[in-house]
Amino acid sequence: MSVLDKILSAGGGGVVEQLAGQFGIHADQAGSAISGLLPALAGGLKEKLSSGTGSALSSLISSGSLSKFADDPANLASPEALTQGNSLLKQIFGGGDLSTIATSVAQKAGISSSVITAMLPIAATLLGGLLSKSTGAGHGSLTDIVGAIADAGHGGLMGSLKSFASKVLG
Repeated sequence: MSVLDKILSAGGGGVVEQLAGQFGIHADQAGSAISGLLPALAGGLKEKLSSGTGSALSSLISSGSLSKFADDPANLASPEALTQGNSLLKQIFGGGDLSTIATSVAQKAGISSSVITAMLPIAATLLGGLLSKSTGAGHGSLTDIVGAIADAGHGGLMGSLKSFASKVLG
């Protein structure tokens, strides 16, 4: 199993399948989309945390309340996941235009930007869940984990994801 598969199968498996079914796309497209969205969202979160204005976000993630989204992929289809994701996106990006992220990831994943735009809040919830689970388990500080995901270059991304996956998923 690849490192990306480990991350996307959080909660015993099924994240990719859940997202593919939820958004009407193939599993490989869902995996590609999430692998593009997670570092982009982590980059925004990293900026927010480093600016000193992310204390509410840090508290939310550290509280562990988002872990359920990493533990059980079915939770990603809930209205709560969408609401939570939209809230996270607003807190991270301040309601700014996310079309550049959507367009870039859509081109790489081979799906429409409207699907990626719809997937953005769910990806934010998934990232929040993975970070919540990781920080709650004492696998490093939120800033360090977010930084590793956000700062990874194309070649370094898989190494960072591997490290993150091994910490979160065992």
